[in-house]
Amino acid sequence: MAFSAATRSKFSAPQAAFGFFATDIGGEAQLIFTLLHKGGPLESAVPNALPAQSGSALCFGVIDAQQLFTLVTFTNTLSKIDGFSFDDMTTGRR
Repeated sequence: MAFSAATRSKFSAPQAAFGFFATDIGGEAQLIFTLLHKGGPLESAVPNALPAQSGSALCFGVIDAQQLFTLVTFTNTLSKIDGFSFDDMTTGRR
């Protein structure tokens, strides 16, 4: 999946874990990762090495068995000049 501004994945059942591989994260743009759970949204910048070469890859994931989530949103802070790609998204239920 590739996107430029923002994309989201909604789950029919609450999840405790989510992970993915991503490419081209590490230029000027930042990837913001948001989980939506009962207490509200939890937002975090995906950590990356700066500067990273074009085509660089990373693996990122979260596990929170105490606060299950039903929605994941990815936001690209500089969507007009740079894009990201994702692969092998994985979820886990408690």
